[in-house]
Amino acid sequence: MSIITTERLYLSNFKESDAADFYDYAKNPNVGPIAGWAPHKSVEDTQEIMKAWFMHENAWTIRMQGQDKKNTSAATPVRFRKKAVATRTVTAENGHMAAPHKLKLLITVVNREKVESFMDLIQSFEVNMQFNVSARGTATSDLLTLMGLEDSAKSVIFSVIREDRAKEALQALEKRFSTVKHAKGIAYTVPLSGMIGVSLYQFFCNNQKNFPNEGKEGR
Repeated sequence: MSIITTERLYLSNFKESDAADFYDYAKNPNVGPIAGWAPHKSVEDTQEIMKAWFMHENAWTIRMQGQDKKNTSAATPVRFRKKAVATRTVTAENGHMAAPHKLKLLITVVNREKVESFMDLIQSFEVNMQFNVSARGTATSDLLTLMGLEDSAKSVIFSVIREDRAKEALQALEKRFSTVKHAKGIAYTVPLSGMIGVSLYQFFCNNQKNFPNEGKEGR
């Protein structure tokens, strides 16, 4: 099992013992429907869903340090590259840490059935962290049929990407939108003006040296 810790957060892969905490969150009728899934009816339902969707190395639970139960964001799979590659270092200027790369938030809206392939594509542009949420378009079925569009079930992918890789990523996404069947989508970036934590910044920039591959065991 992989574990990542920061000063505030504790991230770990899902375990079977997480089912009760996950169910306590997922049974809330105000949570699931807005994300496109029904509230869980029992711990057994949650266990089956965990086995189908969350019991793999790219799904993580998130909680605050010192918090026993999982944070509500545990239901959102957060996807990390297994190993961050050291490419550059952050240098000091005038006593302050200088950021050699600006970051952007890349937002991609695609058909839900294609989300994994798009996340794989985006990850190839040195994107170390991304997650997706379920969404649904607002157009009526009649309008979709009239315009020749697909089903309105969508996924929105949020990815943190370096500014110097963003243009390449958008070009690759545009190419896939136009050449792959049922892969129409929308992609755009939003600049990030700041970030707290040098280690976190280096990780997002793919600059961090010796980022733990498998993490610490146990706890």
